[in-house]
Amino acid sequence: FAGAYVAGDVLPAYDITPTLDLEEILNLATSGQLGRLTSIIGREQGGAQFSIRLRGRGVAYAAGTRPEWDLPMRGCGHSSTVDATLNLEKVTYAPTSTHESMTIYVHQKNGPSVQLAGCFGTVDFAMTAGGVLEARFSFQGLLDAVADITHVPGTLAATPQFPVMKSAAFQIDTANYAPRIARVGLSVGNFLQPLPAINSAGGIAGFFIADRNPRLTIDPEADLVANYDWFTKWKTQSLADCTFQVGLTQYNRIKFNFTKVQTASQPWGARDGLTAFNTQLLAVLTAGNDDYSIVAD
Repeated sequence: FAGAYVAGDVLPAYDITPTLDLEEILNLATSGQLGRLTSIIGREQGGAQFSIRLRGRGVAYAAGTRPEWDLPMRGCGHSSTVDATLNLEKVTYAPTSTHESMTIYVHQKNGPSVQLAGCFGTVDFAMTAGGVLEARFSFQGLLDAVADITHVPGTLAATPQFPVMKSAAFQIDTANYAPRIARVGLSVGNFLQPLPAINSAGGIAGFFIADRNPRLTIDPEADLVANYDWFTKWKTQSLADCTFQVGLTQYNRIKFNFTKVQTASQPWGARDGLTAFNTQLLAVLTAGNDDYSIVAD
């Protein structure tokens, strides 16, 4: 951005929280006295956390027409692949081995701009029955500057309306088991590692994604073993496909696809006066980066 940005760069985010982290190196050489001498400032890094409610564009997707949340998804280690097949246009986000770093500015009209470079992030998705789909992003990078710059307001689209978690078509396993579920969560589980660099003005070049541990969480109502044998599948390390969606209207629908998931834990709990299986599912690899994909179509 080089100290300036345009309206088209602004993300429709909320709950925005920048973090400034200047490493303090204590100076303990006090010649036998109590107290401290002036600390030394080491690595200069920072971060940004924000949430975005997800929706489609309401029109056919193309290379220049992608979801509002395209850039932060790419900054979390996902590819962004457009399928321009007529009347079936879609954008698919899936884990990739080719990562793109982000430059992020957190700016307010009457305050300084926190400027981060070389950022990578992770994201958690939260969904409830009858609620909107929320993506909670967390990025880390080099703290490039804290400065006064010209404020440029974003232009936020009023349409389409945000899709909600109804008629989600949730299914798991070959029998297409569809339990009653109140909440769904997906944590991409990226592990972010700083990239030290002695030639960098801040001591690091930025961050990189060192690992991924994607976990899907659901809270299905307790059910009979005859209907779905959760325990045996858990014990025998059985794998199952899983899919669901948020929204019903084309170009404003988001689909979650898991090639194979494995039950990792299942503590019993209570919700709404019912027994629930608070299930954590590990999204596993079968061939390449195919553990999950998220499709806007």
